[in-house]
Amino acid sequence: GTIGGQAFKYITKDSKKWYLIDNADQLMAVATGVNGTTTPDGSNYARTYNFILMKDVNLNSSSPAAASGKKGATSNGSWSSSSYTSWTPIGTNSYAYTGTFEGNNHIISGLGKLRGTDGVGLFGVIGANGEVSHLGIGFGQILASGKRRVGALAGINNGAISSCWSMAEIQVAGSVVGGLVGENTGSMTNVYCVGLILQASDTIGVLVGRNSGTITNAYTAGYARNGNAFVGVDANGTYVQCYTDRQLYYQEPGFVGAGMQPLDNTTLLFSLFQSNSAWVNNAGLYPMLAGF
Repeated sequence: GTIGGQAFKYITKDSKKWYLIDNADQLMAVATGVNGTTTPDGSNYARTYNFILMKDVNLNSSSPAAASGKKGATSNGSWSSSSYTSWTPIGTNSYAYTGTFEGNNHIISGLGKLRGTDGVGLFGVIGANGEVSHLGIGFGQILASGKRRVGALAGINNGAISSCWSMAEIQVAGSVVGGLVGENTGSMTNVYCVGLILQASDTIGVLVGRNSGTITNAYTAGYARNGNAFVGVDANGTYVQCYTDRQLYYQEPGFVGAGMQPLDNTTLLFSLFQSNSAWVNNAGLYPMLAGF
């Protein structure tokens, strides 16, 4: 099939058609097909499509990730024929993504300048029926100056995110900024963030900027300047098995999240997750999601 001007292979599984993403050009084409902004007829036909990521993808082969060999810039990944130094998020407030995106335990790195104004990240808006799973956001230097609801994985999540993580740097952003998700009204399960937020204006959290949804089995070990160690603002959200590394929480004192427990060491952190098959011990470091 063809989406956003790119040819895709597909498989049929569980009576559903799944389009296979092999490179950055195809990933950009997903945004084109979902958002409908640059398709010939202005349609948003792909917003309900299901996708499987088949390889690690670096969106910007000239990024520091490529030069430094940081996680996410792997040699077996797919390097784009074009460097997407500016990224168009998948899904908008008008056309939210409502399909299923299976990351297949792969990593997308090299996110840079984000287009759009409200709801920006790899995904702009994940709709109420949308699902994103088994996906890592590797090293990238994200620029989203003046933009609202910013996250490395998603600007806005109204759906379901599971087994996802980020280590990206959000270098500059506007308001409602999270290391993984800007604003969450849906569910987030088995997630973590070890990334950085270096500059944002308000409502800043290492994992989520503003949360009114449910977060289960999550931890943070990152840093948010002038922000909070877990969520920036709690809007009557629900928290189950959520933690942060207290030793790293050297930033300004602030709200870390309702029901959120600070920890003193990584061994204890893994012991809290070891009965969950989604997690694996990482040789004394922070626990990782299985399969990555």
